Parts: sequence; structure tokens; C-alpha cells
Amino acid sequence: MYRDLSHYEQVKVTNQSRLLRVLCQKPATRSELAKLTGLSPATVTNLTKELIAQGLVDESRTLESVGGRPPVLLEFNSNAGKVIGVRISRTRVQAALVNLGADALAWEEQRLPEHSPEAVLQVVVDVVRKLCVENRVHLEELVGIGVAVPGIVQEDTGVVRLSTFLQWREVSVGSQLEAALGVPVLVQRNGNASALAECHLNGEQTATDLLYVHLGDGIGAGLVLDGRIYSGRTGRAGEIGHNIVDPHGPQCLCGNRGCLEVLVSGNALARQGQELAASGRSSCLQEAAKEAEITAAVVIAAAVQGDAAARELVATAGRYIGKAMAGIVNLLDMDEVVLGGDLLEAGDVLLDSLSLSFYGALLPFRVPEVRLRVTTIGPKAGVLGAATVVIQQFLSKGGRY
Repeated sequence: MYRDLSHYEQVKVTNQSRLLRVLCQKPATRSELAKLTGLSPATVTNLTKELIAQGLVDESRTLESVGGRPPVLLEFNSNAGKVIGVRISRTRVQAALVNLGADALAWEEQRLPEHSPEAVLQVVVDVVRKLCVENRVHLEELVGIGVAVPGIVQEDTGVVRLSTFLQWREVSVGSQLEAALGVPVLVQRNGNASALAECHLNGEQTATDLLYVHLGDGIGAGLVLDGRIYSGRTGRAGEIGHNIVDPHGPQCLCGNRGCLEVLVSGNALARQGQELAASGRSSCLQEAAKEAEITAAVVIAAAVQGDAAARELVATAGRYIGKAMAGIVNLLDMDEVVLGGDLLEAGDVLLDSLSLSFYGALLPFRVPEVRLRVTTIGPKAGVLGAATVVIQQFLSKGGRY
């Protein structure tokens, strides 16, 4: 009788993936794995035997017997493979060599000379090669490379459909890097990568439904639903920065007017700060303008120092951001919102107005249930999240490359 071996292989892969996901969280005995996964003891024994042979699982120690054969504790071997996570921003490429537990083993960073796809991708190739050479890792040994990019990404093809920051359209990042490096490459939005890192790597008890909002030169967001990135059908989910909050506002790089990003991002604060300095409404910024260009960091410093006009500028940004976040939480019934990005340097000047606006716009019965916090990982979240995208796919394939 004909047997569809591909079906049996897929079932095995699925079951091994379930075992690995449990062991990634904590060590367990074979009997505990059977209870946690619903698999039969015989199936667990056979599958873990293969995983041990592959080096993905170790028998760590024998526990005290409670009758019968002493149980053996199994644990995931996070050093069984290496991954490189890469984050592309407006100004630089950051990368990390990590193990399968997303523990960073080495970091590398290089500034971008320009924003053309050719120049940026060459920097990525250089940084990846440097990480491998300096840490004595051959490219072919890597499980894969994860790349986080500012913009809209078609995940299944690795194509950046649009990046207003980089001025890219339809750039095949994944296939170009795979051709240059000979390693599988997965491409993801910066916001999504950071959200994934905050969901899985922050070291705290985190909700499985999470909204990550990046507050920097641009305003972006990432969504994690049921522990997994949600990108939408075309990769546009999470484009909070291009929500229109003032249809009569300034024109955004996307072509619309009054987007959140053009009103409250770091670039927007810099522009508005320059206007305050030129008009004389902020003596602090007026003096600062004599020494150097007004940037978002200068505006934030003035606000923190107590300049009334700068404080109102930052507080107004917080109110806009808070309402925009509340709209997403109300729509998707999220449990947790995490904030990251350089604008958080404004501290309570930003966070007080943001929090008040956010909770004020939530549905009343949800206010006590939704947690709002600042990132625990910081600016490395995008890099580690990009690596985590690769690790998750590796685990979903039962530990297969």
C-alpha cells in the first residue's frame, strides 16, 4: 500500500518543533514533555533521540528516582548553531552574531555612506563577513541571517516594497544578500523585529499580544499576536507613522499630509524647534541655534532643562502618539505596549502626556488591563529581533536548516 512519506516527515517536523519550543523555555524530562505537548511517551523518546543526535538537545543531568528508572533532564543546546541579526537604519548598519538562544556573542556597526540599495547592501555584506572572520565562523555554518529594514517588507520574497527613510521601492534585499553571501536570508520590518525581541527576550513575563512603537527620526510600530509577528497580507501592518492625524498638516514623505510621523518624529521636532528658535519663542533654542543646527536632541535637552516652549512641543507630541496607540489597542485588543527610540530621552516630559493621552483614549474597561512600558532591551532590540526571526523559523522546521 502506498504511504505518503512526505506527510509523515511533516508530522515529525511539527512534533519536533513542539518539543524544541518547550525546551527553549525550560529544561524538562521526557515524561514532562509528553504531558506538555500531548505526544505519546514513545514518540517523545524517538524524537528526542534524533534531536540529541543532531546536537540540538542535551541530557543535562539525572534526577532522583521516584520509583523505576531515574528521569533524565533534557535541555535545549542554544550553542548548536549561530545566526546573524542585522538592522538597517537611516544612518548605519548594526549587526550581532548570536546563538540559538539569541544571546549576543559579538557586535559590529558601520555607518552608511549613502542610501542607494547597492551601497547599503554592500555595507551589510561587509559587516556580516567581518563578524564571521573575527569570530572564526564560516558563512556556511550559519543557520541564517535576519535583516530588519525600515519600511514595508514582503516577507515571503524578502522584497522591501517601500522605504520612505531610504527612498527605496521594490528592492530585493533577501535574494541579493543570499546571492552575495550564500546563506538563507529573512527580511523583516524594523518595528516587527523589535516587537518580537520585546516579546521573547526581555527577561520579564510578557504578554503574547504586544504593540511595539519606535519613537525616533521616524515613527514605526510592530505587532506581535499570539507570540508571532503580524505583518498583514502585504506587509503594511504596523505603519502607525502614516496614520493621518491632521489632514491640513505638513506633507509627509509618503505623499499624504499630516501623518503622525511628519508631526511628532525626531525630524519633525527638529523642524519645529528650528521654527521656535527663528521666531524667538524659545530663548533656549534661539541661543542653541547660534552654536549649531537644531536637532531633535537639542529640542529634547531644552525641554528637559525647563524651556516652556520646548516642553510644550514635546508634550504635544506625546499627546498625538498616545491617542494613535490607543486606537490600535482598542482595535486589536492588545495587552501590552512597549516604547522604544531616541525620543524617550525626553523622559517624563514626553511620557507623562503620552500616558495620560493613551489611557484617556482607551475603552474604559480596558484601562486597568493594558500595560504601557519602556523597552527593556533598548536600541539592540531590532538586531536581536532580526536574529529571532531566523531562530523561530529554524525551530518551526524542527531544527532543520
